[in-house]
Amino acid sequence: MMSSSMMSSNRGAARGLRKLFLLLLITISVTNIVTNMAPNMAPNTANNILLVYGMPSLPAHSSRTTSKDYPYSFSLSTFNPEGRLIQVELADKAADKGTPVVAFRNNNNNNDNNNTITLMTPVELPSNLTIAPLYNKIFTLTPTVSMTYAGIPGDYRLLTRSVVLTLEGFRKRFATYPPINDIALEVAKVLQKYTTMAGVRPLGLKIILVGEGRMFRVSAAGDVLEAKSDYLVIGDTSGGNFSPLDDEESRPDMREWAESMLKEAMEKRNGIYNTIEIKQV
Repeated sequence: MMSSSMMSSNRGAARGLRKLFLLLLITISVTNIVTNMAPNMAPNTANNILLVYGMPSLPAHSSRTTSKDYPYSFSLSTFNPEGRLIQVELADKAADKGTPVVAFRNNNNNNDNNNTITLMTPVELPSNLTIAPLYNKIFTLTPTVSMTYAGIPGDYRLLTRSVVLTLEGFRKRFATYPPINDIALEVAKVLQKYTTMAGVRPLGLKIILVGEGRMFRVSAAGDVLEAKSDYLVIGDTSGGNFSPLDDEESRPDMREWAESMLKEAMEKRNGIYNTIEIKQV
């Protein structure tokens, strides 16, 4: 039989656990209430309330995100009241800060190459003390299709690995590769998957695929657009004059134009690069 002192000790421990559990419930409830009210409060009011109760303050949110967007800006799959997915929009902005990329058709002054497309992108380096990265920005997916990106390099490697596995599985089954439009849809499917999965973030990428005389652009949200124009540009183009080239008579050589615009953009980005990667498809 238990002694009375042991029984009394167990009852005391049980009461302590009940108090601790009740305190935890109160803490969670107060934090949730204040978090939901925070967008409508004056600055620091929510944190002052939590401070009175000895609770940790709420994380600071960016001044670029309005108070109306604040409860939704950290959620990948929750629409804000305006019907926007803030994290997906921020992924597109991350891609727009990447190294610029130009794709153009080789159809001026040389009618023999009017079905080929050239990709050009600077190989940006983090500092003068580094050499070129171990991977190429322009990746050959199939003998007739190549792909490049603007945005986050690690995300690009993840995307490339996933797409290559799918293409190789297709080739082993059908003894050929799919056409470029199907490859563009596969790239879009991978990007779109990361806008709906729990516990992940969107890939900060914009993609250009070229081949078979066609050019496609894919956004972080998985949108696919085929270009009918003579060139496509993605990435940080704020530094270069990437203006439309509509006048056929005064149009310069496309390769010289693209190279000069990329150099100008990199100079205004203060970017360090040792070469411009070029591939004709």
